[in-house]
Amino acid sequence: MYAVLGTLSYICIWLLLDCRRKTGIASFGKIALEASGKPGMIAVDTSLTISQFGIVTSYIVFVNKVVATLCNVPPSVSTLAQTMIMMPLSFIRQLKYLAYPNLAADLIILSALIVIIVYNSKAIIATGPSPYVVAFRPQTCGLFIGTAVFSFEGIPLILPVRDSMQEPEHFLSVFTPVFILVVLLFISFGLLGYADFGHAVADTALDNLPSDALSGTVKISFCFALMCGMPLMFLPSAHIV
Repeated sequence: MYAVLGTLSYICIWLLLDCRRKTGIASFGKIALEASGKPGMIAVDTSLTISQFGIVTSYIVFVNKVVATLCNVPPSVSTLAQTMIMMPLSFIRQLKYLAYPNLAADLIILSALIVIIVYNSKAIIATGPSPYVVAFRPQTCGLFIGTAVFSFEGIPLILPVRDSMQEPEHFLSVFTPVFILVVLLFISFGLLGYADFGHAVADTALDNLPSDALSGTVKISFCFALMCGMPLMFLPSAHIV
């Protein structure tokens, strides 16, 4: 299912880039304006704004949950602290100024994924796969599809990233292998976690880590990475608003 959703997302991205190439327009809303008039532009801009605000909100909620498990800080305090950090960063409007914080966030997230994969692999080797693994669970299928679609959260940044390149005509040739690698990573990561914990797998993979110094460091680093990535995720909404 995830491979199907990834394929559909890639097709949509290819069509978007094709529209960009043929029209010379670098804005989602203006492309929609050319395609279907003002109602189309309003629909696209509204959906982009809501989706990106939702993504940033989910980041804040995620950080609140992780911080609560580490030091029992109330969500209101954690949200206020994140807001104070994010408010000045949200005024950054040029992608080039967000490149280095986002690169640092990506490296931290990749390191965290490696740590989780190592923990899960060691657990499977020690105790074997969970006996509660089933091929299909209808009661959580809808939640899975929603989460899988949500994982392609960077699509609104396709055009800004493409236009910020020194050689934008090579974007698709760079993007395609990276996108395939990301889809394969998500599939492998999900299968490994489910095989290890079965129905006991947590909503957040970090919650399945044992309580030790390394997992605590990973959780703190992951929260920092999300806060570094928030301004970039907020950028399309900021431009539209």
